[in-house]
Amino acid sequence: MYEVIFLTAAIHEIEQTAIWYSEQQYDLGEKFKKNVLAAIDKLQSDKLILGSVYKDLSRVFVKGFPYTIFFRKDIVRKQIIIGGVLHSKQNRTILDKRI
Repeated sequence: MYEVIFLTAAIHEIEQTAIWYSEQQYDLGEKFKKNVLAAIDKLQSDKLILGSVYKDLSRVFVKGFPYTIFFRKDIVRKQIIIGGVLHSKQNRTILDKRI
């Protein structure tokens, strides 16, 4: 099992996005958070190999939402570091100062 580490900014992005979706439709924010966690759970597999898409970060998409989770998977330390959860229209350079 990998230890999942969320950067503070990533936690904030998940929380703020869930609030926004909840304001749009009842329970949609909870569905967003559930889908984020489901996507992260899939990263636990050592069989899943995802190449870098931005600097040394890989990505996985959030099912049903236009969001992407950017992360770094350290197989030696058995850690997954979540660097950001960004809307598909957001500029990835926001990640430059994080990881």
